[in-house]
Amino acid sequence: MAMKQLALFILVLALAFSPATHQRELCDPEVICPDQGCSVIYASDGKLALGGNNEDYINPLTKVWFIPAEPGSFGGVYFGFDNYSAQGGMNDQGLFFDALQLDETVPISMTGKEQATEDLTSKIMSECGTVACAVEMFERYYFVETWNWQFFFGDATGESAIIEPTAIIRQRDGYQVATNFRQSVIEKDEIDCWRYLTATDMFKKMDTLSIEFMRDVLEAVHVDESTHTLYSNIYDLKNRQVYLYYFHDYENVVVIDLEEELARGYHAYDLPALFPLNSEADQWASSRLRHYQELIDDRLAAGIDAEDLQSYTGDYEMPQGWAAPGDVLTVTASDDSLLLRFPDYRQYEIFPESETRFFHIAFSGQDFDYLFDARFELNKKRQVQSLVLELGSSEVQLVRIGLGPNVAEVEPPAPPPTTMPTPSFTPRQPTSVPSTESLAAMEEELTPPPEQVDQPATGWGWLAVPTALLAGATAWLALRKRKPER
Repeated sequence: MAMKQLALFILVLALAFSPATHQRELCDPEVICPDQGCSVIYASDGKLALGGNNEDYINPLTKVWFIPAEPGSFGGVYFGFDNYSAQGGMNDQGLFFDALQLDETVPISMTGKEQATEDLTSKIMSECGTVACAVEMFERYYFVETWNWQFFFGDATGESAIIEPTAIIRQRDGYQVATNFRQSVIEKDEIDCWRYLTATDMFKKMDTLSIEFMRDVLEAVHVDESTHTLYSNIYDLKNRQVYLYYFHDYENVVVIDLEEELARGYHAYDLPALFPLNSEADQWASSRLRHYQELIDDRLAAGIDAEDLQSYTGDYEMPQGWAAPGDVLTVTASDDSLLLRFPDYRQYEIFPESETRFFHIAFSGQDFDYLFDARFELNKKRQVQSLVLELGSSEVQLVRIGLGPNVAEVEPPAPPPTTMPTPSFTPRQPTSVPSTESLAAMEEELTPPPEQVDQPATGWGWLAVPTALLAGATAWLALRKRKPER
């Protein structure tokens, strides 16, 4: 994967936080987002090195995707939501990470550090195989000047560390636990996070480290009130396998073999489709998914089919300075929508409102809403020549590489129905399900990343996007991984 510039990351933030006509206010996390937190654990006994995570949130569109190795970049498996922004994951060297929200914003030390030109966690996961390497990256680079989050890294050698805004806490007891507070600024006898206390107590009493024990810890600290533990994963860092659980059901497990999945190239699964029907999860998600479908139906144009959408597919040049030379945005088509895939593998689904105008729906605050619009510009022969992303009062134009077929004339949309059709929420089935058998351990020796391909330097285009977008990212993280009040 080519090195991604800071500008590309901020462009993605712009897509996530651009104001739209129908956008709702973000919720006040102290009032209506009280238990959106995450728990991350790690343990090693010399034979096993295991990491684990509970993802506690309210967005039902959970995803898992696989990015194969490329020159200069390790491959990996990542977990998150419908915008494919990784909330956690493991690379093919046995390094895993997860991020946790804090309840305060803290200035970081920038003395003697270089400003990173890309998302630092992405850089670490693509170039590092050990916690030592990850720590070195954070000691060398900074990305933004303040944090209200922290990171957890663990590796196959038995090392783990919590990267706080102003401190690095290394694991010393064979295990480590992190939730949503800074351990460096609080006395142990003053800690009141029930998830942290429960997990720590279980590790202190542990007889034998195993996958089953890690599962029991995650089950003990899951949440199922206004927020639910949407998925849990246990990373077997030596064997490069992931034990995956859905919607705090710890009886049904899917085992992902990373080597097997990476051999299939880039692909993704709707996470619920990997598991048997979960009636509790379906009931919990039904109202939000119904609203999601209603938003689509309210603006979806009639008379545009899959064949029409093929006219827009292809590669579009990233604006100069926004990404590494040669990086492109790729547009692909499904039956009723287009998918925009950025060079960093983040994806955004857009639906047609007319023959040239499209809209994107994403999770915002407590529910789905319209977040940004896009339009395709045609030449006199009705061939697509560019894609324009409408980000509030700003626009970003991406020129198509090569001209495709003419865009067909589309009949005017029919009047909306007097009653809203009842949507179907049957999850899409994956083309294949990861193996549930435990295979032989992969070679434990860490290997260097594939040979780096030299890239010419590029300018920074990030000044074109308001600095306020970073504040938007911070607000989103505050909603994503909030310290529970319980």
